[in-house]
Formats: sequence, C-alpha cells, structure tokens
Amino acid sequence: MAIAFREKGLKVISVSSHQNYARAKATHSSKKKLADVSDVAIDNCVPPEDALVAASGVAEKFAAGSTVAGVSIAMALVAEVGVRLVRSGKQPFTFVFAQRGSCARPQRTSFPGIHARHLEPNSAECARKIDVSR
Repeated sequence: MAIAFREKGLKVISVSSHQNYARAKATHSSKKKLADVSDVAIDNCVPPEDALVAASGVAEKFAAGSTVAGVSIAMALVAEVGVRLVRSGKQPFTFVFAQRGSCARPQRTSFPGIHARHLEPNSAECARKIDVSR
C-alpha cells in the first residue's frame, strides 16, 4: 500500500521498530521494507520481539510496546498537524467527547461526518443537515 500511495503522490509516514528493521529481511516482492518506501520513517524504539514484560515461569515476554508507542506517536502527529493547520488559517476537524459535560457546541457540529456515519446512521434528517461527503 505504501508504494501505491507514493506512486499517487501521497506522503507516507511509517512507524516501526528500527531495531527490527536492521534484523529482518524484506518480504515484499519489491525487496523493500516499509521504512524504505516511507517519506518519514519514525522509530517506535521497541525491541524486535515487541513484548516488554517478563514474568517468572513464562518463557516469552508479553505486553506489546508497539501499541503504546504507536498511539503516542500518532497523537503527537495529530497535535502537530492540528497546530500547523491553525497557524496556516485552517480549522482542523475535532471530535469533542460528548459526555464531558462542558461542551460549548453540540456534538453533531464538532465532527459532523462522525455523527452522521456512526452516531445516527439512520437519521435522514441528520444527513440532510450535515455534509457527509467529506
């Protein structure tokens, strides 16, 4: 997919273990690894086996570090892109947690596409009010 996206002119950002990259052989027909075809290759700093927790009596480690690292890196990217959008005069799409209680605007206007597709998928009235083509 990364190769196809790059061929279409899209930027590819990958998040993977660069320690694993150094050890593993490419399995794709192009003989390239994901980091090789990425515009930006971010190292999640997780060991090749991914598991981080060892317990006495269990042969293998468990608890994937890539999940925690991946979510943290993804949210850092979301934050940076959001700030850059605002600085360039654009409004980023946001999703305000509906149960927070102090929401200044109704949920359906904080991220209209999410509301129309997931929160009220059968509401024709909602679909008419909200542009779901995004």
